[in-house]
Amino acid sequence: MTKKNRILASILAVAFVIVMLFSVCFIVAESNHICIGEDCPICYQISICENTLKTIGLAGFEIGVTALSLSLTAVSPCSVRLASLTDSLVSLKVKLSD
Repeated sequence: MTKKNRILASILAVAFVIVMLFSVCFIVAESNHICIGEDCPICYQISICENTLKTIGLAGFEIGVTALSLSLTAVSPCSVRLASLTDSLVSLKVKLSD
C-alpha cells in the first residue's frame, strides 16, 4: 500500500468516526427538546442521524463479514500447499526401481 493510499484511508476512517460521534452527540443533546409537532426540524434531524448510524453500522458489519470470509479463503489454500510440501517419496511409498 502506498503512502498516499494510507493517508487517504486514515482520513476516511477519521471522517467516519467524526460523523458517528457528532450524530450520537446530537441525538443525546436534542433528545429532550420541545417538539412542535409533525414537521419538527429537530425530530427530522434526529431521524437522519439515526439512519446514518444504522447505515454505518450495517456497512461495518458487511465489511467484517467480507474480511472474515476472505481471510478464511486465503488460509485454506495455504494449508493445503503446506501439507503437500511435507510429502516425500517415502511418505508416499514410491518405489524407485529401474
